[in-house]
Amino acid sequence: MLSFFAGIVLYQVMLLVLILIFAFVCMKKSKENYYRLGIIAICFVFYFLMRILPNIIGVQNFELPWESRLLSIISGLLCFFLFKKHFSGSNYFKIKQEKDNLRATIIVSVITIIGYLIIFYLRGSPQTFNKELLIFISVVAVIDEEIFFRVILLGLLMSCMEEKKLFIKYPAVVLCGIIFGLWHGNFFNFDIIHIITNCFYGYIVGWVTIKNKSVIVPIIVHTLINSLGFLITVIKT
Repeated sequence: MLSFFAGIVLYQVMLLVLILIFAFVCMKKSKENYYRLGIIAICFVFYFLMRILPNIIGVQNFELPWESRLLSIISGLLCFFLFKKHFSGSNYFKIKQEKDNLRATIIVSVITIIGYLIIFYLRGSPQTFNKELLIFISVVAVIDEEIFFRVILLGLLMSCMEEKKLFIKYPAVVLCGIIFGLWHGNFFNFDIIHIITNCFYGYIVGWVTIKNKSVIVPIIVHTLINSLGFLITVIKT
């Protein structure tokens, strides 16, 4: 158990180091941006600690990790409002959409949903219907991940990183996509196909987020993918 926990911690440390190195290389060098790197590190560590805290103190009382996810959502909201002024023009925690890009982002989103549902049909393991699990993955898990990855991490990285570095357009979006994919794996469950598809998904919804300047469409897309994907695996039984 101790080695398992140590492996998870080491994996998260590696992700944080990757974020900071990539961000530093592509960063517009200024005092404020160095400060943003520190904020990213603080938010990342705080978020991760809240995810594992219920297991550490032994208050995981449900079959599903409700306590962990709720603590993660609270930690994400706390980090956002505490460091809100450092998001510059990359505050995506709002409802209003950029109308000029809405049509394109919706088309991309629909294609993404269809693609993911095909993957669920081809690779998803059959399972029985579980109402609690459906609510958990389509509501709580979605809010948790979108707040951290698209609002906090992407918002801070877009605020400090250059819009284009060498041949890479929006390196912050690329980085967030990679981290989102790697976050869904660990030393003990490194499903490369699952990680790669999540990297692509993370990049696509990151692009949608910055184009719409809002996390609303990614939340809808994430909800539909998780809920419909789950129902597809239920139908397969």
